[in-house]
Amino acid sequence: VDPLDGAQQHGGASLATYAKVPEDFTRFSEFKFSAKLESGNPPIPSNANLYVELGCSGARTEDGLVPGDLYVVQGVDYKSYWQPFALAMSSFNSPPWLSTHIMGGPAGCLAHIDNIRFTVDPQVLDGQSGRFVLHIDTISLQ
Repeated sequence: VDPLDGAQQHGGASLATYAKVPEDFTRFSEFKFSAKLESGNPPIPSNANLYVELGCSGARTEDGLVPGDLYVVQGVDYKSYWQPFALAMSSFNSPPWLSTHIMGGPAGCLAHIDNIRFTVDPQVLDGQSGRFVLHIDTISLQ
């Protein structure tokens, strides 16, 4: 739901997993998974976004701070039917909507991954709502 207030809020939902101890993902070349995103009733717009976010809450910013909410992201072109994805680890980057820069760039984050999120931004307009079901399966790193 995007409340009617004159601004698009970019609400959505995430499917996430968190680890107590960070893992070094720099040794992997691909992040693989299968997914489908089904629109519901009311439907979400066809330009909804699906992102894979690799979180590195213990990573430092370029100014030496540890804000706890850093991550690298990659968008995927999803379908309403099952589809496999193989994302190059080298294609994960800092989200363009955040001004914070990770020390060491994306590799600095990939060295400290402690959460994986699949996030849907349904792109509903101001005052509108939509429903969807996100299916994720067969996650692996290679």
